[in-house]
Amino acid sequence: MATPLVDLFLDAVRVNAPSLAERPMAQFVRRALEGIPVRIIEDNTGALIKGNCGNLICIPRSFDASRPAVALFAHLDTPRPTEGVRPVVSDTRIESDGTTILGVDNRAGTCVLLHTLREAGKRDGAANYIVVFTVGEELGMLGSKHVDLGPYNVDRAFIFD
Repeated sequence: MATPLVDLFLDAVRVNAPSLAERPMAQFVRRALEGIPVRIIEDNTGALIKGNCGNLICIPRSFDASRPAVALFAHLDTPRPTEGVRPVVSDTRIESDGTTILGVDNRAGTCVLLHTLREAGKRDGAANYIVVFTVGEELGMLGSKHVDLGPYNVDRAFIFD
């Protein structure tokens, strides 16, 4: 079952980053995008919601603010800690060994969008989009309430949760 996306997911679920403590996952995102032509902006939402990290706005090289754009969202926090998670991989599924949550909410969405950025970074694309990784979502969409999409000419958004 090994693929780049599955490998990325297996690494991501091992990152413990519950709500308001998303810094380790933000660092994971930055490492996952090293060498990819993506600009990453961290906003000040962490300070506003008393967390340790802000929302991350990832802008691919092909982004053009003069054209209507799509925003793709996923959140960095999990509903409960994932410390010590031990994923079990079979031919058809990935699950926890039962001693912790797996953290699929929302490591799955985060990894899909990281994979999208990585693949798009390998070639020039016509798609005009940004990726936003939000914080504090499990506590009531705290991070998404502070995302300013104005500078990016976003006319629609999709949430991967």
